[in-house]
Amino acid sequence: MTKSEAERRGATSEQLAALWDCDTRQIERLARRGIAVRIGRGRYDAPLSTKNYIAHLREQAAGRVGVTGKDAVAANIAFKESQTRLNDQKFKKEAGELIPVEEVRTTWFGIMRTVRQFVLGLHNQIAFEVPTLTAHDRKAITRICREGLEDAAMARGFTITPADEAEITEGVAK
Repeated sequence: MTKSEAERRGATSEQLAALWDCDTRQIERLARRGIAVRIGRGRYDAPLSTKNYIAHLREQAAGRVGVTGKDAVAANIAFKESQTRLNDQKFKKEAGELIPVEEVRTTWFGIMRTVRQFVLGLHNQIAFEVPTLTAHDRKAITRICREGLEDAAMARGFTITPADEAEITEGVAK
């Protein structure tokens, strides 16, 4: 294409602004983003720029591009995802699939207190069943029970394996 052909196809920023019903600053912003295509100083390729501008407006209308860029679209997507999660939680609560945290704490506290009392009393039950134990044996059993409780309280001495996780998941799903 020769220079005269480019000039014939070209339009000034004022002409594009009048055609697109915006101001010349908007034309400059669109040129920086590559939507309005410059062919010279103060001149733009009118057909190609108009085609790009129409595509830009279509993407904007479809919600793929925000008015201020991609941040608005990302924020909108994040908002919709959080609304979906919130609605899922509400449905689960109404269906009785969720338990209030305080109820779980109260129940768990009762269970753990019972387990602790059982383990701490275990050495006496063993001594009653096996009367031949020495004092040293009874102290060793007591120490093992206390250390086991301390390890469980501090999450020491055991690791959850994939098989354990599957068992836990199956128990929750039932």
